Amino acid sequence: MANFDIKKVIGERVTANAITIGMGGLVAWFIYDRFIKSDKRKRDKQETKDVDSELEEAKKKTKLSYPLSQYQAFAKIIEIAGQDAGTDEKAIYSVFLKLKNNADYLQLVKAWGVSRQVYPEWILFYSTGMKLSLQQFIRYEMDEKEVKKINYILTSKGIKYRI
Repeated sequence: MANFDIKKVIGERVTANAITIGMGGLVAWFIYDRFIKSDKRKRDKQETKDVDSELEEAKKKTKLSYPLSQYQAFAKIIEIAGQDAGTDEKAIYSVFLKLKNNADYLQLVKAWGVSRQVYPEWILFYSTGMKLSLQQFIRYEMDEKEVKKINYILTSKGIKYRI
């Protein structure tokens, strides 16, 4: 019979498995960083350009109803309305009721940003947050009936965009 050291064999196998797992993780990270994350950055950049160009066109037809800082405040109101347990739907509705035209809506979207880091879970300590667009955030926080109400508000104001 061959004489071998079981501890040595196990140690070699564990080392080989650790190296294989590490290499697999490195390859997965490379693929994610090069392809998936890169595509998201390109999409975000394109969405920003789209919003900017549509906003400029809308501003030619109608002026913004509020100073730029007010749109930042609107975005913050919506963000805060979704934090903690439950959603403050009335606060979100109040923001959309104040929008008067397409330019106002687009400026709100621009103020929110392509994707904002939000913490919609009520246990903040256990939440890593999510990066969501304004539309994604509202669809995440509100049910279908509530989203329809926001879309109705937009329609009634003559705003062509929908959540």
